[in-house]
Amino acid sequence: YSETPFHEDVEFEFSKVFEIGGVNHFYNYYLQKLDELKYWPLDTMCVEVTRALIVGDIEPINCTQIIVDEFQDTDLVQYSWVKSHGLAGAKITVVGDDDQSIFSFRGALGVHGMRMFKNDFNVITHTLSMCFRCGSEILSSAGEVIKRNSDRINKVMNSGSQIEGEVFLLKSSDQEQELEQITNVIMNNAGQSIAVLARTNQELNDLEKHLNSEANIEVNRINSKSIWENDHLKILMHFFCTITQLNPHNHLIPLLVFLQESQSNIVQIKASLGGAGFGHCNINEWDLNANTILLNQVCQQQWHLADCSDKEKVMALIQFVITSFSDILTERTQKFQDVFEEILWSMPGATLLEKLKCIEDFSNQIKRRDKTDELPVLTTLHGSKGLEWDVVCLMGVSANNIPHTMPGVTITPALTEEERRLLYVGMTRAKSKLYLSWFGEQSRFIEQAFGIEVFENL
Repeated sequence: YSETPFHEDVEFEFSKVFEIGGVNHFYNYYLQKLDELKYWPLDTMCVEVTRALIVGDIEPINCTQIIVDEFQDTDLVQYSWVKSHGLAGAKITVVGDDDQSIFSFRGALGVHGMRMFKNDFNVITHTLSMCFRCGSEILSSAGEVIKRNSDRINKVMNSGSQIEGEVFLLKSSDQEQELEQITNVIMNNAGQSIAVLARTNQELNDLEKHLNSEANIEVNRINSKSIWENDHLKILMHFFCTITQLNPHNHLIPLLVFLQESQSNIVQIKASLGGAGFGHCNINEWDLNANTILLNQVCQQQWHLADCSDKEKVMALIQFVITSFSDILTERTQKFQDVFEEILWSMPGATLLEKLKCIEDFSNQIKRRDKTDELPVLTTLHGSKGLEWDVVCLMGVSANNIPHTMPGVTITPALTEEERRLLYVGMTRAKSKLYLSWFGEQSRFIEQAFGIEVFENL
């Protein structure tokens, strides 16, 4: 609900309402507040339309056939909508693979939805057991992973590909070596479509920085932003490029907007800027807000650090700016400080200004670049769903990453099986070559699939 527009005249006392009347009363109060805001989220509209279908307030769509693809990703509201039309006489065809159900975090029913469908209707089942994407060796390895799940429809998949396929295990001693090994995989498979898949975007950010700065390899990030397009990086770049007078027109104006300066003042500042930095502007004639005045003072005092190559002094400047503007920087941007520092020190160049210029150049290359199929793809395991490449490298297949753990979240048997399905989805994106890469201890999922003796000999 926090994503809805904010209106000061609407009081939100959800916790109090929940204590008084329970879930139903809470939901009705929620609908009342949405009506006052004149705002209806899509999810809520879906719930209300389906509810109206069930109680007979609206008629089903006048159709005789409904086909539902990716049925394993259906949630309860979507299933209820489909069921209502089936009970009204429509013939329902659903297509899905419970082994590829990876969206339980948003309510996907997975295998349970398939069982519900069989219980609710007179179902004729057709098993599609042929996979035309993966080579037989790749499909066999993926099958060894997924068969450890107990809550699934038992089936054996056969490869219809003319390629046998190859599976490679890449063990590294540390993260740096893993990044180097993945770089070599990309270079050695030039000319083929290739993707590197990871459990988290942070892993992809680390790899992208390495590929760009160490190997001069451009990549295509899909279903997530490039590290060079990161909003937190943009904000921090606006600050430090303004302070060091690097392309002040490109950075000062969006920074003033971020600092919530008035449009009229921004226009006047832009007109008076000339080729100088903001620290050289005489701001006494304008009624500026406190953050803009502070920015001007910082620029006056710190602009000389543009030519600084002393790491401690640069780090102190970064900390000073983060602390000084903590009232307007979001918590996530402040936490991005460590990532920003890592990016900065991975750049070529001796001085702060030279390193900032390199980051800006990388960002501009991303903006200008035409994203084509020829570039290596970086995406998450979730983002790879439905896609395929000749060569796939799964990075971070380690014991502390897959299954993935999050603070405060208990890894239940159901979550463990979801993580195993996620690995299965990633493995079955590969057509001819599959690389499984990690540093430290390998994930128990691949240890179970390949046998402990294989890893003892690596």
